[in-house]
Amino acid sequence: MPLRDRDTADDIQRLQTLAWSGVGLILGMLLGALLSDKFGWPLLPSMVGAAVVLAGGIYAITRLITVGAGRAAGTIHNPSGSSTPYAHSYSQAESMVAQGDYRNAATLYRDYINADPTDGEARLRLARLLRDNLRRYDEAARWFRAARQCKQSSRGDLLITRELIEMALAQQHDPPRATPELARLVERFPGTPEARWARQELAEIRKRIAGS
Repeated sequence: MPLRDRDTADDIQRLQTLAWSGVGLILGMLLGALLSDKFGWPLLPSMVGAAVVLAGGIYAITRLITVGAGRAAGTIHNPSGSSTPYAHSYSQAESMVAQGDYRNAATLYRDYINADPTDGEARLRLARLLRDNLRRYDEAARWFRAARQCKQSSRGDLLITRELIEMALAQQHDPPRATPELARLVERFPGTPEARWARQELAEIRKRIAGS
């Protein structure tokens, strides 16, 4: 839950608790008056004492209930028990991209990343936006690498590496720029079709460089 929403929910819970405490205060005063009449106790101390006890008891019980409910809701929304917020839907940023509002979409993705430094998906989406729509290839490459560092699976690592290579070859038209990623792919994924392809690309690039 975002911080602002959580603060609002806490404020509402406190108001509800105070409201119930006010009810307890009134009931306590009535109870004190009844006890005073029945047992002959002094009226004012009886009313004040009963009001304080009843209002305090209701306050404590209400707080226990609301705090417990809040924790239960947190467990439902975040069952791992960690404090990491659940993934963004990215729908607002996607809507901006669909409308051609690429710069504001990029800003929103950066906001997602600032809010959750472990959000690899936001980094990947930002990298693709910079590459495909804004053609800021160097910045896109940095975000692709940042996304790759966010505990990607082996498959995710491979796909991001392929995207970096293909961007250098097809969009930047700069084969030498692709060589570090090609070499990385060969080293990290030996025996795969991707590694064989990368080895061939490396050989071609080196041949062209040697012949130039």
